[in-house]
Amino acid sequence: MKPHKPFDRNGKTIRVGDVVRIVGVPDLSGMSQDGITESLPVFQYLVGKYKRVRAFDECGCAKFSFIMHNTNGKRGWHSVWVEPFLLHVPQRRSNLAAKPDDRRVQSGRLAASR
Repeated sequence: MKPHKPFDRNGKTIRVGDVVRIVGVPDLSGMSQDGITESLPVFQYLVGKYKRVRAFDECGCAKFSFIMHNTNGKRGWHSVWVEPFLLHVPQRRSNLAAKPDDRRVQSGRLAASR
């Protein structure tokens, strides 16, 4: 099997340490029914959440480790691997991080002019 390339659903590069949004559940059809019953609630819990990529395995899947708190009886520490095409690298909000001093000055001017 050819490993997945580290690109999200939109073609953006994913690196270890990136925070990504999980946008889908992997195909579990190759698992036993017991495996699906155990794994599906964990993957469903992840959909829509933002998690940090811990590593990539030999197949190119991203590893996530996290704690679930009292969710569908699956409470505890979990590690899962997800194909990169089921992930989304969010757009960075550099405009907010680049100008924190400008906001303070502006609000100071507004306060002084009142």
